[in-house]
Amino acid sequence: MKKLTAIILALLLLTGAVSALGEVKKNEVVYARLSASGEVKDMYIVNAFEADQPEEVTDYGRYDAVTNLTSTEPLDYTDGEAKLSLPAGRFYYQGSPQQKTLPWDIAIRYTLDGKPVEDPQALSGAQGKLEIAMDVKVREQMAAYAGGMTLQITMTLDGDTCLNITSDKATIALAGGNQTIAYVVLPGQSAGFTVTADVRDFAMPGIQIAGLRMNMDTEQYQRMSENMLAGNPMAQAVGPMIDNFVKALSGTASQSFADTRNGNIHSLQFVLMTDEIAAPAPAPTPEAEPQDTPREESVTDRFLSLFGG
Repeated sequence: MKKLTAIILALLLLTGAVSALGEVKKNEVVYARLSASGEVKDMYIVNAFEADQPEEVTDYGRYDAVTNLTSTEPLDYTDGEAKLSLPAGRFYYQGSPQQKTLPWDIAIRYTLDGKPVEDPQALSGAQGKLEIAMDVKVREQMAAYAGGMTLQITMTLDGDTCLNITSDKATIALAGGNQTIAYVVLPGQSAGFTVTADVRDFAMPGIQIAGLRMNMDTEQYQRMSENMLAGNPMAQAVGPMIDNFVKALSGTASQSFADTRNGNIHSLQFVLMTDEIAAPAPAPTPEAEPQDTPREESVTDRFLSLFGG
């Protein structure tokens, strides 16, 4: 009996010790700079940790370089493993991944007055009928990431230099003197968009693309659908259908993008930005002609002046 009591006490102590351990949450934010045509130029991952108490953690990732973003202390990183001594609170470090591939293949094409423009930067200061076409396709080998991510794409055009802006699949809104053109791509889907405008002195800031896991108020959509279908036999079936739809949008647990050895993490986000098409350089202002400064006359000059020289 005493032996059984001792075992029970030991189990209780072990259980208490396990429940007392602090929880470590990991979030990853993937930042990528794209060309104006959509090719990946650079990428880095910010690994963010939140701990209730100091913890020792091994984080995995194949990086060309790592940087401690929380303090000036160097990181213990070797052969794809970062040995981290996490303080209570938050800790961040950045890694430049060796493999710079996104879950989506993004292609952006430009046409001016019906003619393709190979170099988007050549559109700086352009005038005419501009068409911008964007295609977003899921990379099959990375479908597990794209399947849980909703993309929000935002393009901004100057309202003074871009007129008659049209795009059938976009939400277009005024933002000060600018026009914002916003698109949504649902998880795991491919999509294509086209925007046209009459432009002059054309310039455009970078296109912003955010990938994140979408959460929605399921009950709100269920109530709205049931009210719209009141009296219809489908009214009772629409609730479960919307519930399944929202769950599909939210996806399953986020898998680490930095390295699958990290397993599932608390959250994963993508923040992408294309290069801007810069405004044309201002025309050089004519410089004032330098005025001749009087030169000090020499004795010879004075002498020659006597003879009209």
